[in-house]
Parts: sequence; C-alpha cells; structure tokens
Amino acid sequence: MNEDTIRDIYYVEHKWNPHFFYLSPKSFCQDLEKNGSDLYLDLFHAMYQEESDYICPYTENDFSLRKELCNNGTTIIYQLITPSPVLSPLTRCAYFCCQLDKQQYFYYTSELTHTGDYLLCGWTKDEAHLIFHSDASTLEEELEEVKKLFKEVELYERCSDRLQGLCKRKSSLPSRRKNASRRTYLGRRNALYN
Repeated sequence: MNEDTIRDIYYVEHKWNPHFFYLSPKSFCQDLEKNGSDLYLDLFHAMYQEESDYICPYTENDFSLRKELCNNGTTIIYQLITPSPVLSPLTRCAYFCCQLDKQQYFYYTSELTHTGDYLLCGWTKDEAHLIFHSDASTLEEELEEVKKLFKEVELYERCSDRLQGLCKRKSSLPSRRKNASRRTYLGRRNALYN
C-alpha cells in the first residue's frame, strides 16, 4: 500500500466519515445500510477517477457492516469493520451511533496505536477528537463499550437540555428589584457613615 492510499484512508476515516455523518445522519446511515462496502469502494474510485490505471486496494469482502439495535430499538449503532490497519492511527472499525427519536448522534473509531493496541476515539460535530480508554480485546467487547459511551452522550445531552430550560425559565422570572434596591441603599448609607 502506497503513501497516497494511506493518506486517503486516513482522510476517509477521520474527516469524510464524521463530516458527512453529522451533515445528514439519517440519510448517511440509510446509504451505509443500503450500499455497505460499495459506498467506500465507490468513494476510493472517485478519488482517483482521473487516474486510468488506479487499482483500489480493497474489495467488497474487506468491509463488513453490522447493525445493532439498542434501547428497545430507539438506538441504532452501525459497526463498520474495515480492513486491518497498516499504520497508526488508521482504524479497524468505525461506529455510527444514532438515537433517532431524540436526534442524538455520535461517531466513534477504533484506532491503531504505535504500540499495536487500539484506542477507542470519538469525533464531535465540531470536529473535536476525543480519546477514550478501552480495555476491549475483541470487536464484541468494543461494541459494548461504545453502547455505554453513547448512553453517556445521551445523558449529557438530556442534562444540557434541562439546564438550558432552567436558565430560560429563570431569566423570565420577575426580578427582586425591591431587595436589590434596599441592598444598594444600605451599602451607600454604610459607606457614608464609615
């Protein structure tokens, strides 16, 4: 595998996937489910469409897609198992997490480290890269960790929504000007007599 191909794989895993996933999560996941590995094979061919001698390093057998339903079917996690990474920080797996009824989404990757271990990472809508500790030795264990992490994202967003609601309600409450005026008056009076 040449350097250009490695750079393109990195781009797809770390830039293209999160960008288009967050841009339109439902349609991205529908396309992923419908086309599976063809989505990525077509993408690699499109990157090199001007090069007539391009040979894609992957086949459809190099990718596999698993759809996992959680929380009584309200959460869908797509586990895209990719070809074995040859260098750090390429990935062995990508996770597209969707809480459809609440419109909560998150993108995770399982990235090869320079020591040969894997780190579970996440990518936010604003392109922040998060690194999570992972004790998973198999993709099954890793999927369970992703489920737990995504529940924490859901919990965080619910709490954030509640706090925003409380702040809005608090700002609409009548002010306590009477007490504020009295404190100001007492402060000025004390300053005059001291």
